[in-house]
Amino acid sequence: LRGRGPAPRAHTDRGSGLFQYLNAGKGSVELDTTAETDRGRLAALAAQHHILIESLGAGGLEELDVLVPHAVVRISPFGQTGPYRDRAATSAVLQAAGGWTARIGTPEGPPYFVGGHLEEYVAGAYAAAAALTAHRQASLTGETVEVDVSIFECIVGTVPYPMLQKLTFDRLGFPVPQRYQPIPGIMRCRDGYVGISSLTGQHWSDVCALLEIPELGEKMREVTLRGAEWQQFVAQDEPWLLARDAAEIVTVFQAMRVPAV
Repeated sequence: LRGRGPAPRAHTDRGSGLFQYLNAGKGSVELDTTAETDRGRLAALAAQHHILIESLGAGGLEELDVLVPHAVVRISPFGQTGPYRDRAATSAVLQAAGGWTARIGTPEGPPYFVGGHLEEYVAGAYAAAAALTAHRQASLTGETVEVDVSIFECIVGTVPYPMLQKLTFDRLGFPVPQRYQPIPGIMRCRDGYVGISSLTGQHWSDVCALLEIPELGEKMREVTLRGAEWQQFVAQDEPWLLARDAAEIVTVFQAMRVPAV
C-alpha cells in the first residue's frame, strides 16, 4: 500500500498519498517477516497491544509464531478454513465469486468489475467492527477472541439487499425485473445526457423536489416498476432537464448529495 498510487515528491519516505490518507495519525514501522530480528520486533509489538489485525493469508500468522494479544482479527480472501482457503485471489476473482459482477453490465456483454480495490475497504469496515466487538468480549471474559474475516463473505454481505428487496416485492405481488436500472437513471438534457441515481428514499424525495414534481416523491416504488408512474415521471421531468445543461444539473444534484454524473 505504501507504493500504491501517486506519492508526494517531497515526502516519498512517508509512502504514497493513499497510504498517508488511510494511516493519518498512526504510528508505522516496516518489518521483514523472513528476518529473525524483525520477527522478534513483531512479537514484542503484538504483546504490547490489545488488538492484532493481520492479513497474512490463511495460516500466515501461525507461521510467524507470534504471541497474540487478547483480540485477533484475521483478514484473508476466503477465510482461515474451508475449501477455498488456499486459493489465490485477485480483486476481480473476489468480486466475481461474491456476486458483485452479476449486477454490473449487460447479460450479453463482458464482465465488469468495481475499481479502486473497493473490496478491501468493505472488508476493512467489517474488520473494524469485528475488532471492537472482539476487544469488548475479550475484556469481559479474559479469554483471547479470534475473528476470521473473509473478504469473500464481506462482499457477499453487501449484495443481499437487492435480493431481499426482490423477494419481498415478489411476495407482495410486485414484480421487479431481474436487472433493473438506477432511478431515474440516464436522462436527456439540453446538451446531452445526465445520470442520476436515487439510492435511498431521501434521494428520491430530493430528486422529485429538484425536478419540481414533488407529488411523485412518495411513489418511488411505483416509478421503479417502470409502468404508468414511470411514464408520468418522464413526461413531467423533461421540461426541467431539457432547459439545463448537464454540468449545471450535476452541480445542483450533487449539492443536494444525490449521486449524479
